[in-house]
Amino acid sequence: MSPLFGGHVTDATFPESRRPSGPPEQPPAERGDGVDIFIGGGGDDLPGFGTMRSYADAYAKTGRPTRYYPNARKAEVLRAIAAASQADGPVNLVGHSWGAIDAYNVAIEARRRGLRVDNVVTLDPVGGRLLARAEPGDPPANWTNVQAHASCPDQSDWVAALGGKPSDLPIERASQRRVVANHVDVDAMMAAGGRAVLDRSRQLPANDDPADLHDGLDRPAWMARWR
Repeated sequence: MSPLFGGHVTDATFPESRRPSGPPEQPPAERGDGVDIFIGGGGDDLPGFGTMRSYADAYAKTGRPTRYYPNARKAEVLRAIAAASQADGPVNLVGHSWGAIDAYNVAIEARRRGLRVDNVVTLDPVGGRLLARAEPGDPPANWTNVQAHASCPDQSDWVAALGGKPSDLPIERASQRRVVANHVDVDAMMAAGGRAVLDRSRQLPANDDPADLHDGLDRPAWMARWR
């Protein structure tokens, strides 16, 4: 299974007939700079785990500015955001499991500090009650939540339930995606909508005029069928 596009995706929001049939014939021009930050869940930095770390390593081969952090590295992530937010390119946060709560909370703290975060993607968030609680206040703008629903639960799904799934994030206020996948399957969740958010954020306007760049760029024509 490819680390970027693998996995069987079933999304209640997007009928099969409206899915993209394949990549564009000509890759679109992209916004450079900025950073795509990936935050792993509990134990993601341990040997033999690293589902988010593996995805970030594969994603970095696209040549896009990419950073990976284990969960509970809020100060480091905020420094990376501060360094990248002066650039023209997008600043995107993607978090999985407990790392999803981290991404959500870091985005809220970045807003308090006047730092720019263009998109937040949370993948099957875990946390709440006594562990990894969500920050109070309005949720981040441009927030996409991808929820995994396992048809055959495995160990990762039981661990997620013990860790606090469902989380206490107000996911009803996010743009929602659903996929039939186990909690560990970051590839499938990114294929269900997370990767499209990152691709869209880097798409240049048709005239490639930097003055026309803005947050929340329209979805590229070659991805329009996702909606």
